[in-house]
Amino acid sequence: MGTVSAFVRNNFVAICFCFLVIGQTQAQQSPSPQTVAEINRRCEMAFANPAIDPIRPKIAINIRDTTLRMQNDGAYATDKEWIALETWLKAREDCISASAAKRRATTPAQILSVQISVEQRTNQLIGDLRGGKISYGQFNTARVGNVTEGSKQIAQIKRDLNIGPQSSSATETRVPLKNNHGTFSVPVIVNNAIRLDFIIDSGAADVSIPADVVITLMRTGTLKSTDFTGKTIYVLADGSKVPSSTFVIRSLKVGNKIITDVRGNVASVKGSLLLGQSFLQRIKSWSIDNSTQQLVLQ
Repeated sequence: MGTVSAFVRNNFVAICFCFLVIGQTQAQQSPSPQTVAEINRRCEMAFANPAIDPIRPKIAINIRDTTLRMQNDGAYATDKEWIALETWLKAREDCISASAAKRRATTPAQILSVQISVEQRTNQLIGDLRGGKISYGQFNTARVGNVTEGSKQIAQIKRDLNIGPQSSSATETRVPLKNNHGTFSVPVIVNNAIRLDFIIDSGAADVSIPADVVITLMRTGTLKSTDFTGKTIYVLADGSKVPSSTFVIRSLKVGNKIITDVRGNVASVKGSLLLGQSFLQRIKSWSIDNSTQQLVLQ
């Protein structure tokens, strides 16, 4: 239980991004504006409900934690999981209701309209999952595609309205690492849609993604055919040369650092996700703190 509560606290901003306003009525039910802390507490209580536990391994409560395993899950919801889905849907509605008035007061109407459309589509997908029309994998894939498309529309609206992107903090950022027998990996959000663990490899010229992962990213709409730019010859550590398709990753986020238009290449199916120099060299400075097992970015 404590783990769930800590998760919600640590990811509150990202969670609220996905729990969008679905109508005027809910906002009008709020008797008075609520502070962020009050909204946080209400959302935390809603998502800590143990009745949701049966579906936590199959659905990312925070969409940015969606994994490839979740997207490839061919199982359908059971009767027990149907109850958990109903509870999750109610928790989403409670969180939406808590933040509705503040959203309506601070979000441009055009952006709010897209957010409402995205949320309504997500609710429809939940209904299809509960009704046995789609599997968990189909739900997760469609949900990621839905939010990705909404993010693109919102980005275009911001450009039209001359609303600049939020800049990353210039202060030091520390990101916990996973140590697998001396090989460090770090969670990376790709194109503001999906989180994957990349191995930090300063010897790799570019960010490298295995072919099977690339196919999955294309299937979900996270990566498009228009993102591909051609082929390049890469020199491996043993001196051998191999050709590889290259593409542009619209954004990579590590901690609070966001780098856009990053060059990537397609690795073999047996390859690893590598965070190479096309990302690392665009960070002011980076290092690994061995005492705390953290990636330090500035």
